Amino acid sequence: MVDINQLIKQGEGFMLEYKREISSPHRIAKLMVAFSNSRGGKILIGITDQGDVSGVRDLRLQKRHLFSAARDFCDPPISPKIETLAHEGKRILLVTIQESRCKPHRWVMNNEKVETYIRVKDKNLVASKLAILDLQKQRKLNKKPPGRSDNKETLVISYLQEHERITVRELCDLLNISKRRVLRILFSLRNKGEILLHTIGRHEFYTRA
Repeated sequence: MVDINQLIKQGEGFMLEYKREISSPHRIAKLMVAFSNSRGGKILIGITDQGDVSGVRDLRLQKRHLFSAARDFCDPPISPKIETLAHEGKRILLVTIQESRCKPHRWVMNNEKVETYIRVKDKNLVASKLAILDLQKQRKLNKKPPGRSDNKETLVISYLQEHERITVRELCDLLNISKRRVLRILFSLRNKGEILLHTIGRHEFYTRA
């Protein structure tokens, strides 16, 4: 059972966003792509940015926009789970986007403009070439049994428990190994859901998940 009050109290963030309404399919598609390429997330429609319940007036139109966004503006298409809920006498749509196993998903506009989005904190950002490579690696890697392959992965996690972030270059210096081996370790840890890749402009870094 979904606790709407808890979701509203939680506030917007990495895996949750509020929308008063969906005005156009192509705009919400960017968020769907970002959630699918990251850890998944939920969209509450009928909630203002301040967390007030405004409700959904036209459920059919909002659902049509959502399905159009997932089908027409996401490549490959995304399959959102859409639920209609009642709260404070008003109707709300809860849209759940699962983390995809078919990464990377791309946002496509008129078959011309194409971008790959990822979620960083509460923002949808265009992925860098390295981030796209990371997503492609995740797609190729099938689920593996949990556990770290060697003590270098343990060192990365231990470092991030004491420090907020780390870059590829810093990790190369820390472990005294090549960039290629560092990327392999980071891909493995990301695939296990232990770390997150963040991209701000051209600057990339990793944090604990």
